[in-house]
Amino acid sequence: MVLATCGAMIASTGAQAQAQAYPSGPMRIVVPFPPGGGADIIG
Repeated sequence: MVLATCGAMIASTGAQAQAQAYPSGPMRIVVPFPPGGGADIIG
């Protein structure tokens, strides 16, 4: 009985979950190294 109740609770919470629109705006990526530097040679 308890197992059936837990299963029903898990099934109902899964139906309510929805994906969020992330990111909602443009993202800015900040790279602290200049192009063509030592980080490009090593990596």
